Amino acid sequence: MTTEAKIKLKAVVYWELVFDYDNSSNTGEITQSYTVKISQTSTRSTFASEVSTTTIDTLTKNNQEVDVGASYGAISANVSASWEHSEEVNNMLEKTTQTSTEDTYTVETEETRSYTIGPGGMLSLFQKHFSGPGMHVAFDVFTTDLELAKERTEIDIDVDVEAIRFVREIRVVYTDIMSEAPGDHVREINGKNPDINYGFNGKFVWLVPEQTRKTAQALTNVEFVSQAESDDRYWDLAAGAGGSNRYLIPVYDTNNKDKIYELALWRSDSYITHDKVKAAGWSGTTGDINSGRGGTYLNLVWKTRHAY
Repeated sequence: MTTEAKIKLKAVVYWELVFDYDNSSNTGEITQSYTVKISQTSTRSTFASEVSTTTIDTLTKNNQEVDVGASYGAISANVSASWEHSEEVNNMLEKTTQTSTEDTYTVETEETRSYTIGPGGMLSLFQKHFSGPGMHVAFDVFTTDLELAKERTEIDIDVDVEAIRFVREIRVVYTDIMSEAPGDHVREINGKNPDINYGFNGKFVWLVPEQTRKTAQALTNVEFVSQAESDDRYWDLAAGAGGSNRYLIPVYDTNNKDKIYELALWRSDSYITHDKVKAAGWSGTTGDINSGRGGTYLNLVWKTRHAY
């Protein structure tokens, strides 16, 4: 199966009319003022959808094996460095390919410009634009040249792609000493202790994510429960500490296309709200894993990506 690929997306550069003023019936010159917008806008979901679709089409046409059930995402994207607007567009592409809780990226400025049209004259003003999958740029470039304004140029966007790794399962590992912690255990976002049982007696307890490229196998949510009864289907997060049994319950909702791809622990002296989690760039959270037993607040948080 193919887990990495290179594809090309198509964009177009063209000129759009800003204003068309006819002063042919006047014997005096006239000055016109116009407010123009210089902007960059990208919608990450639209770009990501096009990347996934184009990747599958490209692999199929090239007789390469498609990773069935996978969702392909951009690692990086750029236009040729020799193009005059490459720096501006590549900066936008870098932001577009970054995962974020914000779907739309926009930068916009407005400028008022004045143009003088002589007696009996005519003036058409055009602005240069770039348009690609989920992306649009209105450049700070203008022309009154009618022939130049007819030009329309295709631009290639080169994209490095990979099959996205999602979290399939959260394995719980017990150790007797801290130095035996598995190397791939889930970290605490601020560098604090990631041992679930920290501050309590019992085993050292670590969370280890297991990954998959199959979107149907990926986690969509994780629930935390604390109960007196033991449940052999899950690993007890409070092993050896006594008190309630504490479990993480995996949720696999095949109708939900937002799949978990990154995990972290969040340890805090204050209650961790959903708003605080969202503001920090995370998509979701469990409840407090230490609920009812004291100590610090401890939540498992995660980020999701849409599987196309």
